[in-house]
Amino acid sequence: MARTSDLNWLLDDMVARVAEAHEAIVLSEDGLLMAASKGLG
Repeated sequence: MARTSDLNWLLDDMVARVAEAHEAIVLSEDGLLMAASKGLG
């Protein structure tokens, strides 16, 4: 499984590349927050 810091970096990169995206999150299958872009903390 990816570490949270790896996922955060990936989300930050995606948000920077997609003009319509402002923030992004990754949730686990049971709904727990696993990672968030810089805009969300």
